[in-house]
Amino acid sequence: MGSVITVGDLVIRDIQWAWEKAAAEIPTLTVVQWIPGSMLRWEHTGVAPDMICVMFDDCRWSQGLPPYTRFLLWLDLVTHSTPSFGEMVKDGVAYLRSESYRKRFGTNAGGLWLVVTTGSVWRMHGLMRQTRQAVGEGAGVFWFTTLDDIKGVNPLFDSIWCQAGEPGPKALFAT
Repeated sequence: MGSVITVGDLVIRDIQWAWEKAAAEIPTLTVVQWIPGSMLRWEHTGVAPDMICVMFDDCRWSQGLPPYTRFLLWLDLVTHSTPSFGEMVKDGVAYLRSESYRKRFGTNAGGLWLVVTTGSVWRMHGLMRQTRQAVGEGAGVFWFTTLDDIKGVNPLFDSIWCQAGEPGPKALFAT
């Protein structure tokens, strides 16, 4: 019997495709690796991302800055209440600070949680509020957008991401 493909799997594949297409437009960026969240669940108690995208940035490398960025993709299918999201966020921050994260990536730096909700902007703002309440200063590692906002744009360079605790939408990379 074959494996079951869920709606979440299809959405993740769509996001992955948009990411690959966006990165291909910029010669200094390379998608190094996609890591399915199912490979990470055993590493850390709590919540694991749906997917991790590891990218290498030649511009940062040439400036002597850490060249790798890890985007931990978290798909919100509106299947849990907004208050429970605060507990998930605490686990997300703990994972970035964990020994298992450091062992896998060689550092605890360079990780951003990207939360893509299939819900409304109102839902996204509720998740952002819960993030700020749950982790305070640590909220800056969480960036949010809606699935509708990703469609038809460059998810890396267009200003579609709202960083928890910061005003206005931003791009993940400056052009």
